[in-house]
Amino acid sequence: MVEPYGEHGVKIGPHNPPDVVFEVDHTTDVRRLGERDGGSPDDDPLLRSLRRESHAQGQMEGLATAVLQIFRSRGMEVSEGFPGNAPEFAKTPQAALIQAALTCADEGDFRKLIQDR
Repeated sequence: MVEPYGEHGVKIGPHNPPDVVFEVDHTTDVRRLGERDGGSPDDDPLLRSLRRESHAQGQMEGLATAVLQIFRSRGMEVSEGFPGNAPEFAKTPQAALIQAALTCADEGDFRKLIQDR
């Protein structure tokens, strides 16, 4: 008889019903080891760099969402995938992005306003 296995490779049986999902949090284990040894993720140059990149990416996505909300509240249409990987969007200060979103005539005008900065 072949034993059934659940979605995560856990054998399903009387002690492991199929609706139970086992999660392993390796991050917590690694942090405990780092605390014990006096280290942190920022001690590793690669992890420090990845953390910075993900923070910047999150900020850009948040700003893009805010700009889209402003456009929608003004009844403006926006192309699919806005803002894409527009480098000028990532380099423009938050206040300037919001100001451009509030004053532009359309998406093209918005891009021109932030490029001219």
